[in-house]
Amino acid sequence: MTKLLFEKSREGVSVPSGYFHEKAKQTDLVSVTFASSQLLISQKLKEIIVASNHFGIEFFQTELIGKSGLSFEYWFVNPYNSQLEMLDFSKSEFKYYDGWLKKVISVASIENEVALEKAFMENRRSAIDNPYPNHHPLKICKIVFKSSSPFTYDLFPVWGTIYRGIAFFVSQRLREQIEQANCTGIMFTDPNQAYP
Repeated sequence: MTKLLFEKSREGVSVPSGYFHEKAKQTDLVSVTFASSQLLISQKLKEIIVASNHFGIEFFQTELIGKSGLSFEYWFVNPYNSQLEMLDFSKSEFKYYDGWLKKVISVASIENEVALEKAFMENRRSAIDNPYPNHHPLKICKIVFKSSSPFTYDLFPVWGTIYRGIAFFVSQRLREQIEQANCTGIMFTDPNQAYP
């Protein structure tokens, strides 16, 4: 499953089972160490998301095994498309960082989603030639959405953000539904708030 990176699945996708850490709590959104770009969610949270107007994600069934040996149904959320056309490129900021994302190397001027996709592709190729930490990753360090474009989706991913590479954005409507359902393990932050 973790080989499926930013692309839609084809037949024959293999999804691994997982194990709860001995100190972990069973929550609706689970932090995982082997699939950093995917979410791992409960059946309850999946049903809420499926009923919403989501974009660029697909679901794969798996299980998590607890300390007692009991297995619990969970779902991978795989992001296969990025909602870049909603970005306000004149107000968003794009920068190249050092390999540890601690220091800004240079600022990038990017006009639209086509130019950003091209820059991301070139940056990925440079990562092959200059492996981490010598690679200078391109990141969206400040993200601003177009005020003239209404949010037509309740949940969508954006790749290349400073927030661990990919960020999932939710509408206020979906956030309220998740909170009303008392889903656990989820923290909502403003788009440019630093990750704790």
